[in-house]
Parts: sequence; structure tokens; C-alpha cells
Amino acid sequence: MKKRLVALGMAFLMAMSTCMTAFAGYWYLEDGRWEYRDDSGARVRNTLKKSGSHYWWLGPDGYLRTGHAGEKVLIGNAAFMLHNDGRIDRIGEDASGGKVDLFDLIGDKETPRRFEVLY
Repeated sequence: MKKRLVALGMAFLMAMSTCMTAFAGYWYLEDGRWEYRDDSGARVRNTLKKSGSHYWWLGPDGYLRTGHAGEKVLIGNAAFMLHNDGRIDRIGEDASGGKVDLFDLIGDKETPRRFEVLY
């Protein structure tokens, strides 16, 4: 009887562990503008967010920077161009005009460290 209770308890724990939700950040549409919220629900600001095969730029207000085609964002020592939909170019330029790969700069991480940004 005791073995059956232990087995039943272990089966219950195993079943419960497979249905627990793993929390992760998520995209959120607010007043017609996209933002990305972290695990706690806070808006992520002044950083990149990888989604699909692209990086997206979240501005100082935390909203996806849309409608800013041609605007450049300074990340590290390189300037990267924004597109109207908020995507950021993978290849940027340093001060001397040399090409800089965004993936090399940030290590192609899912969510890179925050950057100080100059527009």
C-alpha cells in the first residue's frame, strides 16, 4: 500500500512538472504601437530584441521604432540603420566607414545587453 502511494505521488509530481508554464518575454500591442515586455511584464527599453531572423529596435520609450527609415542607432562604435517596420540592419558602419556586423558586436544573443544609444 505504501509503495503504491509513493508511486502515485511521484507520478503526480512528474505530471505536474510537465504542465508548468515557462515564462518568457512577449510582444504586446498597445494603442497601435508594439512593445516588448520582459518576464515580469515590464516594458523593455533602449535595446534590441531578436524575433525570428531579425533584430528589432526598442526605443527609449520602450516602443518598437517604426516609421524611422534611415534613422541610425549608435551601438558600441557603429551606426546601424533602422527600417520603417522597426528592423535594424545587420551591417553598420564605424566612424571610419568600415563595415561592422551586428552579430559580431553583440554575439548574436537572444537579448543582448542594453546599449547607450544616440540618435
